[in-house]
Amino acid sequence: MALNSTASLIQNNLSSSSTGWLASLHASGGGKVQLTNGQAKFDGPEVNQPTSIRYLEPAAGPMLMISSTVGTQIYSQDAQTMYFHLTITAPEDNDERLKYHQGACLVPLDQATSLVVVGTSRGSLKLCEMQSDNFGSLRELPECVAGASLTEVADVCYVPLTNEVVSAHTNGTFVVWQQAAPGAFQATGTVAPSSPTYQAPIRVLPVANKILVAYGPGLFCFHDAVTKVLMAELTAHARWVTAVTASETGYVASVGEDTVLNVWLVDESPKINIVHTSVVCDKLLTGVAFSGPASCAVVAFDSEEIWSVPLG
Repeated sequence: MALNSTASLIQNNLSSSSTGWLASLHASGGGKVQLTNGQAKFDGPEVNQPTSIRYLEPAAGPMLMISSTVGTQIYSQDAQTMYFHLTITAPEDNDERLKYHQGACLVPLDQATSLVVVGTSRGSLKLCEMQSDNFGSLRELPECVAGASLTEVADVCYVPLTNEVVSAHTNGTFVVWQQAAPGAFQATGTVAPSSPTYQAPIRVLPVANKILVAYGPGLFCFHDAVTKVLMAELTAHARWVTAVTASETGYVASVGEDTVLNVWLVDESPKINIVHTSVVCDKLLTGVAFSGPASCAVVAFDSEEIWSVPLG
């Protein structure tokens, strides 16, 4: 499947929706989004200095989150309609570290209301509330700040098992956030890196009864979702990991500079089973997304293609 411009070196620059859309983030022209629904290709909005792209899935249907140095723009799944712009504004404490947003997750408050949670470069969380079946109801809530000691957020995720948000930070720390009140989170725990190899996390994800923190140098750490104790670790790639994703059925897919796609099956046991490994192409891979029950989509740096890799 050809694209119109080259894929960027932005990590995790590919995302898929439950309805079959793929969205990729590109550096050419200052920042561009391209989309496909499997039948046709579409150009999305141009984005100034983009940092991350992700589909979230409220009851109203998939919505596309695009974060950058100007904030986070929330679009329809085809990126043709912008529902909301969560801007970057000077905080009350004039913290100059607030320069970009990074990562996003969706937190259900009840059957009718959800929160969109976005990480920031000053280690805080930005929030939007929405009626789960109404994109037009999005509204910004106060920022949640844990303290001046936190480094930039590299990624955020919601952990359904414990009803918590976890943020991974660029210094290797991950922080647990719990709801202190409706529409507000408080940092209740911090897990510091216990080894120098736990550095530069690129993704944090809930998988089965675990929290996966994927580190750029190739190490994956699986923590118990309740106790946060380290349960297992593995060396996932021989070179830098550039993208990781997970399915609701416990599969984890990753790609990296070693040109390899790896897929693991994670269940409630301590064992992590690899179920697929393949060299996709002779290029530096930058994004991966599950594109069906038995396939992954992969993009590479300086390429005009999305590779569809069967996992059977």
